[in-house]
Amino acid sequence: MLDSLDTLIAFVLIMLVVSMLITIAVQIIAAAFNLRGINLARGLTQTFNTILPGFEGEAKNFANCILSGRLLSDSSVFRFFRRRATAVRPDEVFDALHRIATGRRNVPELRTNARRLLQGLGLPAGLLDNAAAQVQVATGAVPRTLATVQELKKAAGATLAHLPPDQQARAQEVIAALTNRLDAFETVAANKADVATQAMEAAYKKFQYWFEVSQERAQQWFTSHTRWFTIAFAIIFAFWLQLDTVEIFKLVSSNRAVRDALVAQSTNVIKQADKILGDSPSVLQQALQTWRNNLTDENARKAVADESAAPTDTRGSLREHIQKKLKAASVSNIDELLTALNKAIDAAAKESLKESAQQFSEVKLDLDHTGFALFPVDGKGRWGNTWSVGFWPHFWGMIFSAGLLSLGAPFWFNALRSLASLRTKVAENITSEKEGKKKPPGAPDQEDEPAAPATTTT
Repeated sequence: MLDSLDTLIAFVLIMLVVSMLITIAVQIIAAAFNLRGINLARGLTQTFNTILPGFEGEAKNFANCILSGRLLSDSSVFRFFRRRATAVRPDEVFDALHRIATGRRNVPELRTNARRLLQGLGLPAGLLDNAAAQVQVATGAVPRTLATVQELKKAAGATLAHLPPDQQARAQEVIAALTNRLDAFETVAANKADVATQAMEAAYKKFQYWFEVSQERAQQWFTSHTRWFTIAFAIIFAFWLQLDTVEIFKLVSSNRAVRDALVAQSTNVIKQADKILGDSPSVLQQALQTWRNNLTDENARKAVADESAAPTDTRGSLREHIQKKLKAASVSNIDELLTALNKAIDAAAKESLKESAQQFSEVKLDLDHTGFALFPVDGKGRWGNTWSVGFWPHFWGMIFSAGLLSLGAPFWFNALRSLASLRTKVAENITSEKEGKKKPPGAPDQEDEPAAPATTTT
């Protein structure tokens, strides 16, 4: 029984090790080509097309510009090489559209399209014009000529004090009538502000619904792409490493030394697989923790003590959250702290790639200790002095290996863990039987044995 389980464990372990190498390769490819960002942009393009029919020709370029802009991009390099954001929230994208449309973010080439999209969500053009005018006044682009009713009252009161006493009463009557009219206008303006707020909320709800639908599609596309990459790498590894399923199974079933060595390494391989396939902290989470640990300003440390990086956070959104908390705590050197955070994020991203390469070496080393050569020795083929020798006799075995490897590392990880747990229970049962703590199945209990028949004497 144990020999059969050990044979299965040894075979599954080899499949798992190769599958982990494939997983690492897929992760590197996905990060290098920014597959999440590409699919996110594709989903956002679909959102824009839904909001504004007929926008198809410009939607893709506009979505890429939004995701690679400084408001959302994960990258700190200059714009030409800026990577698309890999995860965003709907409120971030909606806020970016509103900033661009109203001029708070000065991107003239995107402003018209941003306005068109917001109008497609139901925001009136006049509302966007008013918001843009307020931005111009706030930034000083347009002189401030309007005042509030309270400011006018204060200015009128100051002027009234310089008038002769006999004219003050008449002036007060005029000012009172004017103030009443201004109060009425202010009430109307407040109502309009409420209407504008309601319009913004309604527009955001529409955008949020369409955004979430498209992002579900984007996640499906990303999963599909990584699946195809896994299949492609399974074929490449099966033929490159010349892995013949039939030959491997014969080896682990007939060579007890190799089989025992593979079983002995199963615990280490499970630990490595758990690190590679488990939920490891994201780059932003690691960077935030490192940055927070290096803070020397106690006030800043307290301000960001409860800050966390959500899975949907980007570099920009995390910076914005931290900046708000630092300002609220009246921290003085905010710019220096945010620069240090950027450096921590860059360092964490590089460390993530370095860990992937190290995991590749560790997984290969685990298998080398077993006596099974994952890579052909001395650059030669597995069945001869060159890679092509013995290729065709083992062709279908390698095809079968590619099919098994395409099942993915999680499948083989769960299979190995289940088999290892089963082996432990079987070994315990066998040991108990040998020590007499457990009877063989069907053996009668000693106290249940029938008593010997009594003899009678006459």
